[in-house]
Amino acid sequence: MKNIGYIVVALTCLLVNSCQSSYSEKLVKEWSNKEIKFPDNPTFTIYGEQSTDFTISGSNYKVLTYIDSIGCSSCKLNLSKWKEFMSEVDSISHQNTSFLFFLHPNNTREIKIKLKDEKFDYPMCFDNKDELNKRNKFPHDLNFQTFLLDSTNKVILIGNPIYNHNVRQLYLDLLKGIPIHNKSSKQYAQIVFLDDQSIKLGFFDWEEKKDTCIQLVNKGPIPLIVYDVTTSCECTLATPLSKEINVNDTLRINVSYKAEHPEAFERNVLIHCNTKNSPVEFILEGEAV
Repeated sequence: MKNIGYIVVALTCLLVNSCQSSYSEKLVKEWSNKEIKFPDNPTFTIYGEQSTDFTISGSNYKVLTYIDSIGCSSCKLNLSKWKEFMSEVDSISHQNTSFLFFLHPNNTREIKIKLKDEKFDYPMCFDNKDELNKRNKFPHDLNFQTFLLDSTNKVILIGNPIYNHNVRQLYLDLLKGIPIHNKSSKQYAQIVFLDDQSIKLGFFDWEEKKDTCIQLVNKGPIPLIVYDVTTSCECTLATPLSKEINVNDTLRINVSYKAEHPEAFERNVLIHCNTKNSPVEFILEGEAV
């Protein structure tokens, strides 16, 4: 039952509305203390090419992340953020936490190029037959395709520490041995949207960069702290003009989109901050012609 509390807290940090609440409760029941079933003798490689003797070890903790074939797999990986997180985890767990990357990409060549470009030489399993997912039937939502496992491969936490600052902190606290409690009494910043969360960019020439600005007002009771701003694709850049916003001041985030080819698109911008419903999501929509 102890693990249920951990998962409840992790999922609560991911909720953004009451519709997701019922969905998360279902996930809690389904994944609490569930044992992950791995494929028999999975093959791990460096850069998707060089075989390695890496195995699913019996370390105290394992961080498992699964990347499916939907959308841009290389964008969803966020390798630079994984490097940073893995380094921090190694420093606090004395390298007693292993990382398991299972990929079922729709473009293997693109992933291999990305790994080499960013010199990400940690072993990965290119699960071309999607065996891991078939054995476990993971949620379709990217936020719920990463898990913290114990030494017996049972789920302790569910949630992606790369996309959500609060979940990241839960991982780190647990690995440090800090007790996790429900922090419902904690103070949070409160925001008011000055823009629709669905931003329409309309039709424009695909060779031109399209710029826009997201604006939020901090209505207190404490300063609004921006931990990070992430996007669902490298073609979208989002830059906050400030990381700390006083009460009644406005947070402005400059956003730019540059298409690689003509396409109708939908991209996400996630603002990771000290609001109760972090991350705050905006959706960019348009058609580059």
